[in-house]
Amino acid sequence: MPKEVQDRFKVLHMLSDKRSKLNDEFNEACKKLEAKILEKKRPFLDQRKQIIDGELENYGDLTEKFDQTHTDLQAKVAAIVKPPKKDGEEDEPEKTPLDVSYLKGKKGIPDFWVRAVKANKLIMD
Repeated sequence: MPKEVQDRFKVLHMLSDKRSKLNDEFNEACKKLEAKILEKKRPFLDQRKQIIDGELENYGDLTEKFDQTHTDLQAKVAAIVKPPKKDGEEDEPEKTPLDVSYLKGKKGIPDFWVRAVKANKLIMD
């Protein structure tokens, strides 16, 4: 191979090495950021686990906050005008409420994860 062609490949190799080092730095920074964010999430994940397992039943003001947020969201959704239906379009199917009567008198949500996985269209199979 002529020297000038060899030099091109040498430089390309050096540039590739520099890019690889930057990728390594990026991956390391991502790992550190992910660990930092996971630490911030930890209390919420622990609290969620305690609720699902039935270990936590005092929710503080969280239910009140949910009710207020839900009310605000309902008002926003109600303000959205749906476009008129086109010819041949079917009505939206009526939604039936989920039966959770089996949970009365039980602590936590015993089959939470099974139901969550089954309800997730990406992983339900």
